[in-house]
Amino acid sequence: MLTHVTLVRFWFPDSLPIPWSQLTHLTLGSEDEPLCVPPYEFFETLRKCTELTHLDIVHENNGDDDDDDDYDDGEQASPQDHIVLHNLQFLRLLEVPRDDQLFLQLVVPNLVNLTYAPPNDSLGTSTPTSSLPALQKCITRSGCTITTFELGPTDTSSQDVFGCLDSLPSLRELTIDVAGHFPRFQSAIIDYFLPDGNRTSSDSVASDYKLPMLQRITIMGLKECEFVESLVSMIRFRCGFSSSTDLLARLVVAAFDKDLYAVLETRLKDCIEAGLRLDVCG
Repeated sequence: MLTHVTLVRFWFPDSLPIPWSQLTHLTLGSEDEPLCVPPYEFFETLRKCTELTHLDIVHENNGDDDDDDDYDDGEQASPQDHIVLHNLQFLRLLEVPRDDQLFLQLVVPNLVNLTYAPPNDSLGTSTPTSSLPALQKCITRSGCTITTFELGPTDTSSQDVFGCLDSLPSLRELTIDVAGHFPRFQSAIIDYFLPDGNRTSSDSVASDYKLPMLQRITIMGLKECEFVESLVSMIRFRCGFSSSTDLLARLVVAAFDKDLYAVLETRLKDCIEAGLRLDVCG
């Protein structure tokens, strides 16, 4: 029985006689051969894929989404128009233009693992648009419990990133790429993992911090040595080195770029001796 299908480049899904309703794995595009079909062209196909557990979409995004301008974004879509994938557990979306259209229709109640890289048309512009609020609505609508999240480079505000992370209270593993951002944004990302209202100290109560179940964190793209002190404070707090903190989960793995790793290794010996694995991301 056919359960795995991969389509790349210019294959229009609806043009193929595939038993969509029995598929468990669907891959549309790859890094070597990205999909070139407009995203809305495969929405109806996805509605037929009721048994999917894995969905992987890698799109060729050249920053031109004119083909999507006339498509209804589905923000007011009725429940019967939703793309409901009850069994989906793993979702990877890389550079899909106007992916907000998909997020505003998608319902994935059993999603646990999400990898997301926003389209390039939101990067490097003076007025970037963000799909993260639409992603947050999707997560809330679905009522899913995501435990692993990887977020690629995005030129949106830190508040949009924080809003998305706030919707993932059960997160255990996070990878986030902050390359290309100004130091102020990168600093805000680090501060997010420290206790609320106490960003310069690791002494706080457990109810004051975000993502209480977090055990693994990878932050890519931090190049500035000015972040060392805040990273040390954040990691020490997340490892439980605070007199008044009773953490629900402690950090067991932390990974950063090579230069930061060399500095942090000497500053976090007590955390490493207590069981923290400090890694180089790559």
